[in-house]
Amino acid sequence: LPAPAYASSAQYQQFKMPEVDKDGNFIEGTEKSVNVAIVNARASGPTYDMTKAAKDDGVNLSLGSYFAFRTYEHQTSLRQQWCHKDDCGGAARPGFSNHEMGLAIDFNLPGEAHSSTRRNSEQYKWLVRRAGEFGYDDTAMPKEDWHWAYIR
Repeated sequence: LPAPAYASSAQYQQFKMPEVDKDGNFIEGTEKSVNVAIVNARASGPTYDMTKAAKDDGVNLSLGSYFAFRTYEHQTSLRQQWCHKDDCGGAARPGFSNHEMGLAIDFNLPGEAHSSTRRNSEQYKWLVRRAGEFGYDDTAMPKEDWHWAYIR
């Protein structure tokens, strides 16, 4: 998925990835460009399994613009942007964000934060119902309903 916040960062780039058959084998000649984000190795498999399960259930879990791993420098920049808006609580202090450990994902959910549109969306309902099966929890940042942390 496009991630404009990471467009200039070497860690986030497009890769050519082949499609996979029903047995999980790569299909030659089916390569297409995909945007890739880094997550912690502990969370990688469960994250893949979670997004696949959602897709199998007919739910598209797309990622928000600042969605996964962030460098210390990127977290510093985000913190400065939020503090400039007089809301330093909008981004964790550098060195204290679970994004910096690759253990958090921000999902792109419809509607405004904590709105009935968001709370009634198929994406949010699916996450509440099933994300725990894959080790994800949303209680670490209760004011950010888009923020889900890998806790296993």
